[in-house]
Amino acid sequence: MLINDTILVSMSEEVANKYIKMQDVLLDDEPCVDIVRVIYDLEHAVKEFKKRIIIQHINYCHSGECEDPDLHIALIDDVKTILDYLE
Repeated sequence: MLINDTILVSMSEEVANKYIKMQDVLLDDEPCVDIVRVIYDLEHAVKEFKKRIIIQHINYCHSGECEDPDLHIALIDDVKTILDYLE
């Protein structure tokens, strides 16, 4: 289901564009403050991208599993594991 999400596709393109911009400011020897701003923008885009993937994972990969208590516990553990990657 993640592959068909047009929002994820556009977010991944945004991350790619911000990465290219970061490379450009480094190669062009831009002022440090500009480099930091571009890196911050890239980090923010990646963080939002990861959040969207988690939301989609819960909505599609685990839809309908909460009826079963064991699957519910597994879902919670799965989400906790994924959230560890947000830091």
